[in-house]
Amino acid sequence: MVAKPRIRCGLPRGGIGYLGLPIGAAALLLAWRSSGASPLVIASLSIPLCLWLGLGLIADGRVGEMADEVIWESARRNDLLRVEDNIVTRFRLSTWIILLGLASLIVALWR
Repeated sequence: MVAKPRIRCGLPRGGIGYLGLPIGAAALLLAWRSSGASPLVIASLSIPLCLWLGLGLIADGRVGEMADEVIWESARRNDLLRVEDNIVTRFRLSTWIILLGLASLIVALWR
């Protein structure tokens, strides 16, 4: 599947929203490791960008263009005979992108 980057209705479409994960992680790391006023500036710039990319990924997920929801299934510990059901965890990548942007601001303000 080839992603075709484009902007529709003001939101990034075609998988551009996945860029929010490395951008949010880099902003959080720089907010944690840097000193002075630069972490606050970086975090202030990353919040609207992560929000925009996360909302674009939500729009992609609604129309089935890109995967936003992740279903992670793992076996339970010490269940050798598989008596109980597996642990199923569901989360959205767009939520984590937005939370990474907010966490970078919280860390920058805290430091």
